Amino acid sequence: MSIRLRLALYYGALFAVILLLVLLLGYAIHARGQYDDLDRTLVLSAGHAEAEASVSPTGPHLVQGKGDLEIALRLYDAHGVLQESTPGTSALPRLDPRSVLQAPAGPAYDPLVQLIPPFMSSPVPPDPAGAFGFLTTPQQRWRVYALPVHRGTPAIGYLEALTPLGRLDASIQAFRIMLPILGLSSLATALFGSWAIAGRALRPVAMMTQTAQTITLSQDLSSRIDTPTHRDELGRLAKTFNIPSQESPALKHGEQWRVL
Repeated sequence: MSIRLRLALYYGALFAVILLLVLLLGYAIHARGQYDDLDRTLVLSAGHAEAEASVSPTGPHLVQGKGDLEIALRLYDAHGVLQESTPGTSALPRLDPRSVLQAPAGPAYDPLVQLIPPFMSSPVPPDPAGAFGFLTTPQQRWRVYALPVHRGTPAIGYLEALTPLGRLDASIQAFRIMLPILGLSSLATALFGSWAIAGRALRPVAMMTQTAQTITLSQDLSSRIDTPTHRDELGRLAKTFNIPSQESPALKHGEQWRVL
């Protein structure tokens, strides 16, 4: 295997390791940020709705409002029976908020995202009394955040904030598919670039080898190897080849120089 090929493979392998780490870290940070932002929105929406529901003089009620966020709200009584919900949630399956509070679900992103260091993310600090869960329909997943409604103790009801994950899941899936394509393309470019750079760097060696072979075949010991302009290892090697031998009898008469 030639030195040029070995250098290209070494550079390519190093680049592949660095690229893999960068792509994994970039995917993890992007995916976690998207899902954490959604969870943060659920926590804020549920907190506001719970505060408004708990001060209603006629008992817990949802305050219907308009917003651009895809957040649905459902209000349950103290026994987990659905009392009110925002428009568009009638087709969703019922989910007892007490079961969510008793068995909270994990994060919405895949386990690979959890590998990023904690200091590189901003986890969502939920209300100590609340908990996250999931609701699955044939079309998509829904992220659920359940929160008790208090007016003293015990809870007088439960509030659920829900948001669909279909579009976000599809976006993250497309991003996950794009990363290997981007990685392979970058790796191929890096290998080609490493091959070209290694060839350019070793060109003086090829020229010195060709000159040495010419001198050997012609027995013209007065010829010299061209010295590279750069003062690097190759330049010193060329100068070493061009040093006259102190042991040559012809040198003593100033007739010949021998290429070492």
